[in-house]
Amino acid sequence: MPAPDLVLVNARVRDPGPTGHTAVAVRDGLITALGTDAEARDWTGPGTETVDLAGATLAPGLTDAHSHPVWGLEMFTGTDLSAVTDLEGLRAALRTAERRDGWVLGFGLDHNAFGGRPVHRDLIEDASAAPPPTCASTTATPPS
Repeated sequence: MPAPDLVLVNARVRDPGPTGHTAVAVRDGLITALGTDAEARDWTGPGTETVDLAGATLAPGLTDAHSHPVWGLEMFTGTDLSAVTDLEGLRAALRTAERRDGWVLGFGLDHNAFGGRPVHRDLIEDASAAPPPTCASTTATPPS
């Protein structure tokens, strides 16, 4: 077998239930082997990237290549968070995001921006509670 491009180790592999496997090899986007971490050491080559999943669950994914027009539009409503790479970037984006009836709507956020921390509102609450940015202010003058 040619060396894989990617080897994932230290995982709880499911397909759809527990398999007992802890490692997965991937070449050209396709899974080429399942096994143990010890077996995975024999799979790698000089160009193989190895990622330790630290005991995370690895499950088959589903890619849906279609969307319905109205739902598709709603998926991209609000603030684009696709460029956010860390928690401070998320907090900065939330501080300036438009509010709609008190809500901040956004899309494209990669959960890895939380840096491995459990996702919890305490991490962003102060930034998301910030008042929306104002474009201009006006002061009404009472009639005399």
